[in-house]
Amino acid sequence: MTHSTMTDKAVNGEQPLTRSSVDFRPSIYVINAAAITKPHAVRQLSSNIKSNDVDIAAVTETHLKNKHADSVVAIPDYTLLRRDRRRRKGGGVALYVRSSLSVLLRTFSADNRTYELLWAKIDKLFVGVLYHPPKPCYEEASLLDYLESAVVQILCYCPDADVVLAGDFTHIVHQPTLGTWLECSRPDIRITSDLHYSACRHLCAKIRP
Repeated sequence: MTHSTMTDKAVNGEQPLTRSSVDFRPSIYVINAAAITKPHAVRQLSSNIKSNDVDIAAVTETHLKNKHADSVVAIPDYTLLRRDRRRRKGGGVALYVRSSLSVLLRTFSADNRTYELLWAKIDKLFVGVLYHPPKPCYEEASLLDYLESAVVQILCYCPDADVVLAGDFTHIVHQPTLGTWLECSRPDIRITSDLHYSACRHLCAKIRP
């Protein structure tokens, strides 16, 4: 397990927010899009995001590849961050963040493209979007180890951070793993339910020191 420092990358030249994050409670929309490359999919996603006044949208199964330019799936007034699945069809994750919020792309020091996981830092809030497919090309235990290392690294970097993990990872949660796993392996960390969101197999969990 590594505890090396994560790296930041400013998006669109933006810088981290300097205001206090004590009252920063963004609205988070979680969806398995089953391909935003389909006709009218981005238009529908944009409508859903804006009608629900969403600050952050965590999208799984984007099906985006290198051939898809950001401009093709852009949503006005939102910054797009994406992590496409390589060498296999389907998959992929993305975050749409309200453009009035400064956002930093976060890279785990032990970054592994095997896992479809994207991290961003918004003020003192760290948001990860994860897609864990029904038939992954890795063992579930290795994903849990990877998640633990990433969360521990975040909390070493920013001890008072709130960490939100969102996406489609029901195949983990429906087993007695995600909540009990992290709390048992790291007694100093607890899972809270105040940001839990569950519908159509999409989940959001908040991790606090």
